[in-house]
Amino acid sequence: DDEVLGLSIADATIAEGANGSTVLLNFTVTLAGASSLPVTVDYATSNGTASAPGDFTAVSGTLTFAPGESSKTVAVSIIGDSIVENNETFAVTLSNPNPAPPRLVLTRAVATGTIGNDDVFIQVPVLDWRGLMLLMFGMGLVGMFVVRPANI
Repeated sequence: DDEVLGLSIADATIAEGANGSTVLLNFTVTLAGASSLPVTVDYATSNGTASAPGDFTAVSGTLTFAPGESSKTVAVSIIGDSIVENNETFAVTLSNPNPAPPRLVLTRAVATGTIGNDDVFIQVPVLDWRGLMLLMFGMGLVGMFVVRPANI
């Protein structure tokens, strides 16, 4: 059995979810080629613009492919928040393939996890002095404050 086997990990993307919620972001690890023996590979997350433990839960471990298996999943918990921000990323890296190269090679050892922002920015209009007076009148605040326009 001298066929070269290849292991690769695919990028993954998910929306972060509501504040305080947890969603799973699944990375698919694929074994290309047939092995009559078990194949193992280590994995670990690392910070990028997203960081553990605030944005995701760091994970590490070992995947074992039984003979005939060609796909495994690395699951990473994503922690939701209510902060409007850019999409954030982190990495999942494969290492220590067994059997060792040249029998087993890491064809793609690093995947990017993207946490998509799903929070909404609400823009509040800026009021001129007339709008501010109308707002204060509507709230019953007229008489409590003196509002003087800057150009008078």
